[in-house]
Amino acid sequence: MVNAVDLSPVRCNCFCPGVIDTPLARGHFAAGEDRGARERELTAPQLVDRLGCPEEVARPACFLASDSAAFITGAAYVIDGGALAWRGVKG
Repeated sequence: MVNAVDLSPVRCNCFCPGVIDTPLARGHFAAGEDRGARERELTAPQLVDRLGCPEEVARPACFLASDSAAFITGAAYVIDGGALAWRGVKG
């Protein structure tokens, strides 16, 4: 696997999005009998009780592609509404 050490000085960062409101996610929800239940099942492990917006992934990506982030490399950005931090299911 190639990483920031191999690519330096090229910036190499990783995005780890959670459940984002995209056509793919909407298709998944619509494929079941109860759209709301399928959505709740995927968002239940998150601290933020909703789907993420595409812009919430795009903004950090744009920042990291800008000169303002020239000294940032080798990082993983988890944009998942707190699912990784929580690692559970809210009651």
